[in-house]
Amino acid sequence: MSGRVVVGGSFPPKPAFVTVGCEGSGHWEGYTDKRGEFIASLGKSLGSFYVNCSVEATVPGFTRGIATAASNQGDVLITLYPLGRRDESTVALDLAVPVAARKRFEQGVQGLRERKWKSAEASLRKAIAIYPSYAWAWAKLGEALEGSRKPEEAGSAYASAIAIDARLYLAYARWAVIDANQERWDRVAATTDAAIQQNPAEWPILFFYNAVANFNLGRLKEAEQSAGRAVAADQFPRAHYILGHILAARGDYRGAVEHMSKYLELNPHAADAAQVRIEIQDARSRQQLL
Repeated sequence: MSGRVVVGGSFPPKPAFVTVGCEGSGHWEGYTDKRGEFIASLGKSLGSFYVNCSVEATVPGFTRGIATAASNQGDVLITLYPLGRRDESTVALDLAVPVAARKRFEQGVQGLRERKWKSAEASLRKAIAIYPSYAWAWAKLGEALEGSRKPEEAGSAYASAIAIDARLYLAYARWAVIDANQERWDRVAATTDAAIQQNPAEWPILFFYNAVANFNLGRLKEAEQSAGRAVAADQFPRAHYILGHILAARGDYRGAVEHMSKYLELNPHAADAAQVRIEIQDARSRQQLL
């Protein structure tokens, strides 16, 4: 498995610690390189195959990130966000939140850090019962439910968080990833469109998933616009790959070759590198026929 960790809108300030766990006793721990990239070798051979993988990345001073993959033969992208204006350390000081709710919230966050999903869920639900308008508690509840592999319930929790705080972009992003993993592209597009209308300049992951969703829905103009925004952020090598596909679909094979080649330049160990090279050659062949 290969992947990349991005933090606070750029490369990690220091290597991220990454753990990968899959069914069948597949486990790996290690650090990213200076560009935030990692390659996890699970099992005794390169061909070892595991399913239902969970990837976690941490960097001091940033939120913890979790991603899932159907198997260890794919690649993942994890985005962490700086602890700051609206993270769990400051929201707990919100004077509108009752002390009892803040206490339960903090217990829930600690449970998340310790990967005690059920305990975290219980604490966060108690916080919400005390103060139903606690947007961050709803968002963190979504994380706990994701950890327990309850994507539908997690999505509902993120929706509740957004209904309370329309600028809680973390909830949009995590909800979009849940639906993208299930290829619910109409829902991914709707979720990210709602966020993009507010110009979340510091959250390029929302433009990335909006591009993916619109491409899969055949909305090439909208997909190209969002992919361009994601590429401009210089965080997501795969954004070049998506933009390359979009340009190929629009008949711009020269542009497709340029961006798919850039993807491989930025992520030379991508799990799909061989397939991408075939697609690049196909685009070159089509360009020569014009």
